[in-house]
Amino acid sequence: MLLFPIYMLAKDVPKAYSKGLEKIMTYDELKQALAVFDIQERATLHEITRRHRNLVKLHHPDSGGVNDLEPIRRINEAYALIRSYIEGYTFSFAEEDFYSQNPEELLRRRFMDDPLWGGNARCR
Repeated sequence: MLLFPIYMLAKDVPKAYSKGLEKIMTYDELKQALAVFDIQERATLHEITRRHRNLVKLHHPDSGGVNDLEPIRRINEAYALIRSYIEGYTFSFAEEDFYSQNPEELLRRRFMDDPLWGGNARCR
């Protein structure tokens, strides 16, 4: 049994919902893929890649374990779905979004000229 539905051709879904030749991903499918990786709502690409590598090593048939290919198939399928989500993500390079991702830089920028927090040369 497949963990996720087979991808459909674009002609099989309305154009407004289509992303080229890929099937439209549902949030439930993404949650299932994240559950396979035991990832919560936030993770870096590095963390996802490292988790995939560790799971593949753990469940690979050559590692001396059981020769069941189902776990490795599920892991790779989940990884493909997560990568598809990441590759289709639209990144924002707006200043507001930059500071929401880097709050320390926002604080430094706000208070760097303040004599108590940033402007005092003795505190550097």
